[in-house]
Amino acid sequence: DLAFTLNTRLEGKPSRLAVVATSVEDLAQKFSHALGRLSDPQARQIKDNGGIYFFDQPLKGKLAFLFPGEGAQYANMLLDLCLHFPEVRRCFDLADRALRHSSRDVLPSDVIFPRSILWQAERERVEQILWSQDGAVEAVMICNWAMSTLLQRLEIQPDVIAGHSTGDYSAMLASNIIALDEQQAGEV
Repeated sequence: DLAFTLNTRLEGKPSRLAVVATSVEDLAQKFSHALGRLSDPQARQIKDNGGIYFFDQPLKGKLAFLFPGEGAQYANMLLDLCLHFPEVRRCFDLADRALRHSSRDVLPSDVIFPRSILWQAERERVEQILWSQDGAVEAVMICNWAMSTLLQRLEIQPDVIAGHSTGDYSAMLASNIIALDEQQAGEV
């Protein structure tokens, strides 16, 4: 909310401060550090490996989206985004609906977002599915689609879209080379 609010007031102002934080306390500490550095009138740029970036002029360059392939999957991918962006969760829900009548007994969301109360054997089985070829491809494709959906909603437009391995399909979807028939997938 803070980032969105501040970003909507930037028209005509070239300076940008970006902060990557893991908690509210971390954010406050990094803001304090950034303010200290920016109090120097000679400060033109900050590139801090700790997650603070400042540029007094607009950045020049191009934006690329690179969609990963299998091997990039892990349990609870995009969980935090699902909690705050309904359009992200909708991608997982649609994938679950498309596969609910298949012969398998585990839906994609059961694998990507494993319940914390699983018995050890169940947890190992879900992790094995996530790391199997089919489970990996499925998880990465759904997560890539969810990220693409979110970036479109935020009106972040790339100059270039590419993918690695299975991510090639995600790149084709994101660039509208191929289309996903959401209506048909939801009826399966």
